[in-house]
Amino acid sequence: MIADYMEKGFLENIIDMFKHDKGLYPLIGELMTDERMRVRLGISALVETLAKEDRNTIAGAIREIAEPPQE
Repeated sequence: MIADYMEKGFLENIIDMFKHDKGLYPLIGELMTDERMRVRLGISALVETLAKEDRNTIAGAIREIAEPPQE
C-alpha cells in the first residue's frame, strides 16, 4: 500500500505516517527495491526528510538495511 501511494505522489502523507509510526521504518529496505522508479525516488526523499527530523531512528533503520543477513 505504501509503495502504491508513493507512486501516486502522496509523499507528504507517507512522511506523516512514518513520523507517527516508527514501526514502519523497517519497510524502507523493501521499498528501496521496488521496481517502480517513482517509488525509489520517493523513498530517497522520505529518508532525506526523516534524516533531518529524526536522525537517530532513521540511522538505525539504515544500519539494519546495510547489515548482511544473519545465517
